[in-house]
Amino acid sequence: MHLVLPPGDIDRWPVDVMQVDTRPGVSFLVVGLWTAEEGASDLSLELNLTTDPATGRVTGEYCGLHVM
Repeated sequence: MHLVLPPGDIDRWPVDVMQVDTRPGVSFLVVGLWTAEEGASDLSLELNLTTDPATGRVTGEYCGLHVM
């Protein structure tokens, strides 16, 4: 499997963003993955993005790879 960028503009890529209510500054993302072989695949990458309020620095935390 070879992951590739989805076609089109970045604002049209398959990404769902949810705010984590129990952790201010943390967003949970589900990103649909694309492969060179299939195009849109049935896999999604799940991760948390955390923004440090003091510095504005954003860090990522891998949560899982999910079959949709």
